[in-house]
Amino acid sequence: MKRFSLCFFLMVLYCGNTFAFEAQTMLINTTVQNEDVKAALTQGLTPDFDKTFPSSQYGVYVLVDKAKEKITGKDMVYMLLGLCKVKADGSYGLPLVTISTNLPFVVTSTEKADLVKRLTIDANQFSQIMIANAVKVKSIQ
Repeated sequence: MKRFSLCFFLMVLYCGNTFAFEAQTMLINTTVQNEDVKAALTQGLTPDFDKTFPSSQYGVYVLVDKAKEKITGKDMVYMLLGLCKVKADGSYGLPLVTISTNLPFVVTSTEKADLVKRLTIDANQFSQIMIANAVKVKSIQ
């Protein structure tokens, strides 16, 4: 089966502490869609994340990829969140730092909900780790 990738930009709006953050997203062979990523980032990223990594200077890259593992024949989902510098033209550079998760996954009717839940957890951990290591992360060019 040929892989299909979709790359797009989305704006994540936070309620309460209102701020916007750009995310470049690639979704491959997955039921997760742009609105699911938006929901996961909205719930997962902390308000201090935008204070530490302003959206005018930094962006988030999100990859969700599902593929069949050859040995077991089960689906494996790979998720990656990366922090990118925003270039002068508004495009993203390569991620400075990434956090990834590999999940063996049995397809069920709740697959999408489970993936969004995990992406939300990963986004929260990502924001906490990035904030805790902000000095080191910002020193990476």
